[in-house]
Amino acid sequence: MKLFLALCLSAVALATETGTLRVKRGGSKYDFHVPHVQTIIKKVPVPYAVPKPYPVVKHVPVTIKVPYPVHVPKPYPVHVAKPVPFPVEKRVPVPYPVDRPVPVPVKVGVHIPYPVKVPVSVPKPYPISIPYPVKVPYPVVVGGGHEGGESYKVIGFSGNHDIGHGHGHKFW
Repeated sequence: MKLFLALCLSAVALATETGTLRVKRGGSKYDFHVPHVQTIIKKVPVPYAVPKPYPVVKHVPVTIKVPYPVHVPKPYPVHVAKPVPFPVEKRVPVPYPVDRPVPVPVKVGVHIPYPVKVPVSVPKPYPISIPYPVKVPYPVVVGGGHEGGESYKVIGFSGNHDIGHGHGHKFW
C-alpha cells in the first residue's frame, strides 16, 4: 500500500512540473495519427502545505453600553387584603355514649415480714458539772514569760515537782 501511494505521488509530481496532463481516450499515447482520438488537456492544482491548526481571526461586534440615569416613577402603595381564616361550623353525627366497665389493674401492697425500726426520740445530753481545776496528765504553764525574767508555774501535773523552777524550756 505504501509503495502504491509513493508511485501515485511521484506521478502527480511529474505531472505538475508541466502544469498539464494529457488524457486520451482509447489507444496508445503515441497514436496521434488516428483521427477519431481526441486529446483533452486538464489543469491539475499544485498541493501546498496548510499550517495546522489553521489560524482563524474572528471579528465579533460588541455593543458598548453607556450608563445614563433612568427615573422610574414609583407607584402609590396599594393595600392588598390578606386572607383571614374564619371559623366554619360543621355538624358531625356523634354516636351515643355507652358506659361499659373496663378492668383496670390495681396495685396491692404485699406484706413482707421484716423488723421495722420505730423512730425514738433522741434524749438530750444531761448537763454535767465539772469541778475546776481538773488534774491532767500533762503540764500546763500559767503566767511568766521566758525571757522577761518573770517566774511561771506549772499546775495540774501530778508528776515530778522539780519542773517549775528556773527558765528552762524543758518540762520533764
